[in-house]
Amino acid sequence: MASRTRDRQPLLPILSQYVNDRWHRLRTLLDAALKVENGEEFTAEGVTWLRVSSKDQRHNRPPVRAVNPATGELVHVSRDEGYAFWQWAIVETLRLAGLRAEELIELTHLSVRQYQRPNGEVVALLVVTPSKSDRERVIPISAELFHVVAQVIRRHRNEHGTVPVCVRYDSHERTWSEPLPYLFQNFYGGTQRGMASITVWRLIGRACDELALTKPQFKDIRFAPHDFRRFFATAHPHRGRTARTSRHPHHPRLRRGLRRGRHQPLPAVPRPPPGGTAANGVPGAHPRGVDGLPGPLRQAPRRTRLLRAPLRDSLPARTRLHPLPDADHQPEDAVPPGRTGGGPPRSP
Repeated sequence: MASRTRDRQPLLPILSQYVNDRWHRLRTLLDAALKVENGEEFTAEGVTWLRVSSKDQRHNRPPVRAVNPATGELVHVSRDEGYAFWQWAIVETLRLAGLRAEELIELTHLSVRQYQRPNGEVVALLVVTPSKSDRERVIPISAELFHVVAQVIRRHRNEHGTVPVCVRYDSHERTWSEPLPYLFQNFYGGTQRGMASITVWRLIGRACDELALTKPQFKDIRFAPHDFRRFFATAHPHRGRTARTSRHPHHPRLRRGLRRGRHQPLPAVPRPPPGGTAANGVPGAHPRGVDGLPGPLRQAPRRTRLLRAPLRDSLPARTRLHPLPDADHQPEDAVPPGRTGGGPPRSP
């Protein structure tokens, strides 16, 4: 695992820059195409394009397509821009927050909170619902991460007026969640649904495959969502310590190093006074659990995944080995050595 992290960590800036540039390039092309009607030409980044119509224009938002007259290249602008945006949002959120894939897709609009310090400074917080450890976390949001979350919320508001409330299917527990305003959601089967974890894997893998066409170092290299968590823990050993737990998320070796004095202690994170109410949308301090969180976050279910029973005996019932009887305590009907059955003993 350490070798995997060392091989991929130098490639992380290349991946981050690629998804960022690709989304901005397609976003510029889409904005220019929306300003003209079907059959009209427009220019984006010095290239002339012709907007063409699709077969079905009866949708509320018909797909936007453009053709390059010089090369004949057809680009599904609206579709490709959507893929590029979610690629950028997923990669940047995993890189800047160090979340697990399950924690990423469970982020909702209610997860974004704010805390006002005594000096008047407002700090943005990200409430992460329980996943592996059955314990919620509160992570301070950096300026870069706040920009990504704001872009996701702005996109939902531009398309739907607000963050849509939808359900999400948990492939591990095989259950449907309660309707919540998930940040990462897509259009599936005619309805809005929370994004699945397999979609996160596919979007990251697609970005790596596209980079492999021009970057030889990405050949046979695939990034997993959990790789970004390892990069975060390696690059920011203290930054991952949360406001609620005051420790790095689920890294016991680092916690032991902090106790032994191998790392510098972190400054104390200001907290609301004990017994306080949810001021400015920030839950008050509480000793344990998620009792202090409002509304849907308080109802976060405990993870009770069904694991496969361990294989205790790999041999069939007929071939199981039984212990040999003790020679000093043989039963009366036991056959002595050299005898194969009943009857009188043979004479020598």
